[in-house]
Amino acid sequence: MARPSHFPEKRIEQINTPILVIAGDRDAVSSIDECVKMYKLIPNAELAIIPNANHDVYETKPDLFNNIVLEYLLRYME
Repeated sequence: MARPSHFPEKRIEQINTPILVIAGDRDAVSSIDECVKMYKLIPNAELAIIPNANHDVYETKPDLFNNIVLEYLLRYME
């Protein structure tokens, strides 16, 4: 869990590993704006916002969460 305000933007922009930024649209910990900012700062990032889910998206929407994560991981498996 990270917020853009916790890290210098220059450092975030240097991340070259593929990253999946995933959050619920009802997340009280990380706002959608923070998630979008993080997504935009990381060159190889992907963004998934889960509707009607809170911070624990893996619990509130487990099937959708698992499908998104699995699809993401399969794209990077060799």
